[in-house]
Amino acid sequence: EKRVFMKKIILLLFVMSSIKMQATKPSYIYEITPDSLGLSYQQNDVKYNDSIVIHSWLIKPLIKNELNSKLILISYGDAGNMSNFLELAYLLAEKGYSVAMYDYRGFGKSSAFAYNSKFLFHDEYIDDLKAVFQFYQKDFSTIYGYGLSMGGIIISKSNLNFKKIVLESTPNNLPLFIERL
Repeated sequence: EKRVFMKKIILLLFVMSSIKMQATKPSYIYEITPDSLGLSYQQNDVKYNDSIVIHSWLIKPLIKNELNSKLILISYGDAGNMSNFLELAYLLAEKGYSVAMYDYRGFGKSSAFAYNSKFLFHDEYIDDLKAVFQFYQKDFSTIYGYGLSMGGIIISKSNLNFKKIVLESTPNNLPLFIERL
């Protein structure tokens, strides 16, 4: 029985060593754009620190109601770009919310960034979120945060004044997570 267990461990180690370990996997190509889903939107380039540009889309609500003046700011995970989350933006716009999406530096059409692909996130991504939040705060007094995976970590660490936040698939206690592995 011990021998079978050791074989499984060796096999697992072999498989793990053959996989290219990479936490951050940005994509620079938009597979779809809001207009391809019938969404009305505005492209915004949020500039800060003289040289950083964060590309963002503001999705307009699909129906008129009391939610139109409220913004949901989506901060996504560690792979792809904002175009991968347009279906979520569509569902929120369908309810009447305005939706802002953005690409971290090194993702989509935002400024290039020499990231370490072994890191789940970089502190610079928090700065990107803060710049986007401040940009949209001019037009929206109520902003909700919606964080997916790494995006939830970024929202949680940002200390921004979101009205409420929703975190989806976000590790919230990394030391405990590691302890339980």
